[in-house]
Amino acid sequence: GVQAGHAPIVKTNGGNFADISFDVAPDDPIDALSAFGRVWYAEADRQTIKYSDLLQEDVLDTGSSGVLNMYTVWGNGNDEVVAIAEFNNYIVIFGRKQIVLFSGGEDPNNSLQIVDIVNNTGCIARDSVQNIGNDILFLSEKGVISLARNIQAGGDIRSLPVANLADNVSDFLATFSLSEPEQNIKSCYKPDDGYYLITFPSSDRTFYFNLRYPTPDNRARVFVWTSINPTALLVDRSDNLYVGKNGTIGLYSGYSDDGQEYDLFFKTGFTSGGSQDRTVKKIPKQAVAIIKGGYSTEITFLWSYDFLATVYDNETQEVEIEFEASEYGIGEYNIAEYSRVNPVSTLIYRMSGSGKAIQFGVRARIIGSELEIQRVDLYLKSGKVSRRATT
Repeated sequence: GVQAGHAPIVKTNGGNFADISFDVAPDDPIDALSAFGRVWYAEADRQTIKYSDLLQEDVLDTGSSGVLNMYTVWGNGNDEVVAIAEFNNYIVIFGRKQIVLFSGGEDPNNSLQIVDIVNNTGCIARDSVQNIGNDILFLSEKGVISLARNIQAGGDIRSLPVANLADNVSDFLATFSLSEPEQNIKSCYKPDDGYYLITFPSSDRTFYFNLRYPTPDNRARVFVWTSINPTALLVDRSDNLYVGKNGTIGLYSGYSDDGQEYDLFFKTGFTSGGSQDRTVKKIPKQAVAIIKGGYSTEITFLWSYDFLATVYDNETQEVEIEFEASEYGIGEYNIAEYSRVNPVSTLIYRMSGSGKAIQFGVRARIIGSELEIQRVDLYLKSGKVSRRATT
């Protein structure tokens, strides 16, 4: 374990942690990486990386240990080390302005060499770096970047916009990422559900990037959590997500907030409803929502026109209970008497008003059970032409 201002620690055979007894201690390391049978320590000057002897995390002065001087790599100290990682058998050094990939980590004294330098982007927070298996995600000044896709773009995210997974919210994200102290920014990746979380606790914002169900232009779908304000995030080996706050550790699961009900609220940006002519008014007739689960839940559909985001019309419908859930979710001999645990329902909302641009949203109270809004269709009329916009 490595943290600036603290002595590096190692887990002993007895299961406890103790300070590492180095032969020559690294200078207040800010990050460490275990890779290729060694520990790589990034020192406080953010230029020097020392790697240990093989299978000896405490030996930095003898054997096959050594030093990597990044000052000479990016020239005249024109950058600084923020984080280090391993990806596809490369040692990856994240600077603030560039990223350097080295091969030969198996025998660094004889084989370590630069294989790529990714220009025009860098990492601004050590704990934003997450290895997701076939890629590494990290926070830059431009957004949340995919390392693998950025490499394919020749190091310039402008030549392959898909490398920036937060491109559709980059300005909004930057208002929090660039004002948050670097050491406060934490992240995690949950493999089973395919999402990346990054938190900015001073700003009370946590961004949720869903990578499993991307947008049509192959960006991540983005949601924002507020009022949770975690200062630590962890996904364990059983894929449980833990959320840490001062004096509290929470488990992200179920459909209640520490036993209490909570509100779901989603709204879109303003859209012209699929019409190429943005000057023509659209007259909505109805909205059709496809809902999974949500027994007896009242779901309110809201809409507004022409960028009047504080003025909403609304209508509320209740999800009817058509099928009861099976007891314990299973049935005798694998056949449940009520086999549809979470049936799909269709709610139809009658809409009023008109405008050149429309925004809509959905609000519901979550009371201990699953609710999934799978699809919303808006039926719009523009003059004599009827159109359907799907979200």
